[in-house]
Amino acid sequence: MTRLYQQIVGTPDLGDYDGAARRRTERLGWHGSRHLWAFAALIGLSLAGIFLIYICTSIARVFFVTTGTLAATSVYGYITQRDLSMFGSFLFMDLTGIIIAGAVNIFI
Repeated sequence: MTRLYQQIVGTPDLGDYDGAARRRTERLGWHGSRHLWAFAALIGLSLAGIFLIYICTSIARVFFVTTGTLAATSVYGYITQRDLSMFGSFLFMDLTGIIIAGAVNIFI
């Protein structure tokens, strides 16, 4: 990254991470890296809409609930030494139900 870009955007110097990311995108070639950056921009735009609609405390609450759920699942798997991949099919069914419920709520 150039110093002018850092001064305009205000990003800190990322050091070796910047070089590692650049080397990875160079392996993709020009077309692959262009698609990667376009995908990243689209994800950023879609997340920006979330920040425009919801207040920050609500976003933070969801983030912490998700973090707590992941931490609890990790601790459970670590302590019991069980394979948690069996939960995959149940979680996929739950996700499908949440998506369908969300689509129904759009029309209510």
